[in-house]
Amino acid sequence: MNLDLFTYSALSSKARASYGRLLTAEDYNMLIDMKNVNEIAGYLKKNTYYSEILSNVDEALIHRGQLENIIKTDIMKEYDKFLRFTSGNARKFLQSTYKKYETESLKIIFRRLETVGGVMSAEGYLLFLKNTSEIDFHKLIKSKDSLEFIENLKGTEYYDVLRPFTGTGVKINLFNLEMVLDLHYFKFLYKRMKKYLTGKDFMPLEESFGVKTDVLNMLWIYRCKKYYNMKKEIIRSYILPFNAGIRKETLNRLIEAEDIEEFLEIAGTTKYSSIFIRDIDGFFEVNFADYMYNIHMKLFRKYPLSVTAAVDYIHMKEYELSNIISIIEGIRYGLPAEKIRKFVVGFDLRGV
Repeated sequence: MNLDLFTYSALSSKARASYGRLLTAEDYNMLIDMKNVNEIAGYLKKNTYYSEILSNVDEALIHRGQLENIIKTDIMKEYDKFLRFTSGNARKFLQSTYKKYETESLKIIFRRLETVGGVMSAEGYLLFLKNTSEIDFHKLIKSKDSLEFIENLKGTEYYDVLRPFTGTGVKINLFNLEMVLDLHYFKFLYKRMKKYLTGKDFMPLEESFGVKTDVLNMLWIYRCKKYYNMKKEIIRSYILPFNAGIRKETLNRLIEAEDIEEFLEIAGTTKYSSIFIRDIDGFFEVNFADYMYNIHMKLFRKYPLSVTAAVDYIHMKEYELSNIISIIEGIRYGLPAEKIRKFVVGFDLRGV
């Protein structure tokens, strides 16, 4: 058997076995019927594949942050397992996807510094940065404010990316900073895709990448207009330079839209019109997540002998974590079950 085929066959088998264990619609409906995070942890421990990682956990004492971190740790373990089944350029690309967790960890730190003024309490949410990243985690969490934090990133690629924020003389805008980090991450990821992947590996990942950046650009324009009253030239500076189904002239029309009504009219003419449904404004992000879940599902099935099998599975597992957190938060705030169901992506829970 060809070595590449053997490698991808093993990777695909591992991804499909893992996919078969993901939570079902029935599981989600059961979780929605729970009363608190302890009952949710108990259900996951006794009735799902999470029994293994929760075996030593007392569900009666667990809190939301602990459960979230346990599942995040499991996602990282899945990545490590997949890496053992790959080699060469495919392995190098899979390793590069860790950058997403590194970027998200930095954003968590900035949010803490800008909202509660300290990082130490966020340590439990920074497992990747603490255990996997080459960045000096212990130095970063001692930062007293955002400017010191950026200084503590000297010697890393992120310092040059964020240094412009240190010379403004005004309070750092959290939204702008996160946009810059996201832009850096997507440019990095696309560069690595083009460097390490070809053919059946590159095509499906380019497709999902293009769709994601298309919709992120649209969502960012929407937020900039609705919540930040941002100037058009500044909006353009944050646009991701990739596209799959949105022409540049359409993107420009979205930026030039005089108000949200005009933005939604233009968005309604694109292939992503189902995401921007007018009467459920607060669910644009949920619609986007659901759209991407289905893209990853389609590609997972279409390209079994490809590195995309592992990448798309991991994305679906990340959405599973998001679904569990949405259910916990919905129960915490006393939302009715029918509303919580609307936040669960990838499944139609009606009638289940």
